[in-house]
Amino acid sequence: MNEIADIGLASSTEIQALIEESGLVCLSLFLPPSENPSEGQKTAIRLENSLRRAAQLMALRGDHPSVLQKMLGPVRTLLDAQYLGQFYNSSLSLFVAPNTARIYRVPFVLEEMVVVDKRFYITPLLPLLNDDGEFYLLLLNLQDVKLLHGTHYHVDMLPLRDIPKSLEETLRFDDFTSESHVRPSMPGLRGISGIVYRGVTAPGDTMKAGILRYFQQIDYGVQQVLHTKQAPLILTGVQYLLSIYRKANTYPHLLEQDIMSNPNSLSIAELHMRGWALAAPLFQQTQKAALEQYQRYKTTHTRLVTNDLPTIISAAHHGRVDTLFVDTHYQQWGVFDPQTASVTMHTKANANDVELVNDAVCETMMHKGIVYAVDTAYDSDTIPLTAILRY
Repeated sequence: MNEIADIGLASSTEIQALIEESGLVCLSLFLPPSENPSEGQKTAIRLENSLRRAAQLMALRGDHPSVLQKMLGPVRTLLDAQYLGQFYNSSLSLFVAPNTARIYRVPFVLEEMVVVDKRFYITPLLPLLNDDGEFYLLLLNLQDVKLLHGTHYHVDMLPLRDIPKSLEETLRFDDFTSESHVRPSMPGLRGISGIVYRGVTAPGDTMKAGILRYFQQIDYGVQQVLHTKQAPLILTGVQYLLSIYRKANTYPHLLEQDIMSNPNSLSIAELHMRGWALAAPLFQQTQKAALEQYQRYKTTHTRLVTNDLPTIISAAHHGRVDTLFVDTHYQQWGVFDPQTASVTMHTKANANDVELVNDAVCETMMHKGIVYAVDTAYDSDTIPLTAILRY
């Protein structure tokens, strides 16, 4: 089995990889955050107790002790209070199978839980997919333009290739007179010492033409990175640079709202926070539209909405679920027979059972459906699982 790597934030790509993995035994462990770094020992004890509980569940399923030892060996290397104390302010999720061992930080509170199933139990992580979405931040300056990629919980820098390093590089072969320099105090112009314009005290036509040409080259570099993307692009910069860049832009998903500030005056964390504040409503609109569609279909397309668990399980396995709304606390153990499309439900897990709600979630996502985590069911009967069907 692979050794467990450093603990990182769970991403949508990694969750998708977990969904696509299944086998005879998949162990999922969830631990809530601690109050401070000194509680690493408490987290280690919780993990040890969870591993003991996992061993009991696997024994009840009839799993061979050698499988148990092979699976849990790498996890036991984490039982170090000082190491675990580093991650006190995050929940931890562990996913272990005979040939897989992964651990992730989760930036919200998870209930302590141990699940042994035939696939990984990813339902508690659904808010990472729903309350998220990717966006891009372009930090505009007249030198060293940067492109950031962000989600709700993460931000990193993306390389921009084949672009000029500065406005000066773009205009290095242009012939300007040297009687008066661009005022160095103008926002965004510091460090462009080699470029001079006659009589310039504000961004005039000549300067704007040069900046536009520079930004057209920046736009080309941005398109090389984002040409297949549909995520919103947010501009950050002083007002006159923002307006010039919009004339150069060819990326179709440029957001109308900007972060109007010199990007050098903001930390990466501040840029991330302000970027997410602008992007988040776009992602929330998608879920709102899906809920409105569900409400309409309850009246106009009743055969395309269902809250019947056996119907949803069968539809999910056959790729018929377009949208699934699920209460992440809802569990139902049982067996799905693909030959007869029948579902047998049990009040508690038997040896051959699967957690059916998680099964519906995984199958829906594997068939390109969309799953939304909800706190309450969108029905007067408080139904914890509801689907919109494709046909």
